[in-house]
Amino acid sequence: MEEEHRYTAHAAPAAKGWQLRVEGIDGSAHARSLAAARAQVRGFLASLPGDRAIAASDGEIDLVLDLGGLDVEARASRRAARRAAEDLEAASRRTREIARALRARGLSVTDTAAVLGVSQARASQLLHS
Repeated sequence: MEEEHRYTAHAAPAAKGWQLRVEGIDGSAHARSLAAARAQVRGFLASLPGDRAIAASDGEIDLVLDLGGLDVEARASRRAARRAAEDLEAASRRTREIARALRARGLSVTDTAAVLGVSQARASQLLHS
């Protein structure tokens, strides 16, 4: 089995888009958007002169954003948002379990809502989801 090639391309904001530099390759490419960056890198590698042309169609392009530290902050923000969504899902699951346990002990929907600190409508939703 042939080994898959990986290329690391650094993307930095430039006039009307992004400047793309591939590690270990002289020259650069330009993309209007990050969505187009990987395709532009592939085209750049394929267009190198003579025998330097690289068929990168099957390889992976790792895109590294160079945003003066804001790229690091953006990644941290995405991780925090993922963790918050996971925590919210776990809390919702636990709240549904508690709502059902309270009803199983004979509490009314109104009293279950009061214990959980939610509206009566929300308590009803929890019990039926």
